[in-house]
Amino acid sequence: MTLTSKTWLALKHYTDALEAYNSYTLTGNKSDLEITRRSCIRAVYSERNYKKAVDMLIALGYIYIKTKNFRQAQKIFHHVSKFQPDRGAFGFGVTFGLQGEYSDALRANNEALKANSRYKEAWLNKGVSLQHLGRSEEALLAHDKAIEIDPNFADAWVNKGAALAN
Repeated sequence: MTLTSKTWLALKHYTDALEAYNSYTLTGNKSDLEITRRSCIRAVYSERNYKKAVDMLIALGYIYIKTKNFRQAQKIFHHVSKFQPDRGAFGFGVTFGLQGEYSDALRANNEALKANSRYKEAWLNKGVSLQHLGRSEEALLAHDKAIEIDPNFADAWVNKGAALAN
């Protein structure tokens, strides 16, 4: 296997991102998180099939969600959508849902499902969004689809029960 200059450049940016991320986890310094973000974005655009860099970018999106920086998380998931449309759209759905924007969350989860119809978490979140929008029958169908994909998916069973209770 021949490594191209793009691959080496992506590896350098990914390594920079890992180093900054490790520093962030030790210190909580938000400037390290910003370095992680920039380096990760550079890595994914340097080598388009660099799965580890995309995975790190997704994880970074969830760190921004955890810190309630939804705007930054959405920027991250915008980049992710260019490489993994299902996971990018799902990330958007999570950010919208956590902000109570259930129509937008539903739209985003439908986009994720358009890209990957077997994405059980997107079916689950679609059901949750539908439930919040008062569309219980449709929510049940979405939870059933998640359960069909993975009969051991506990969150889908719990949310199905909640939908049935309503």
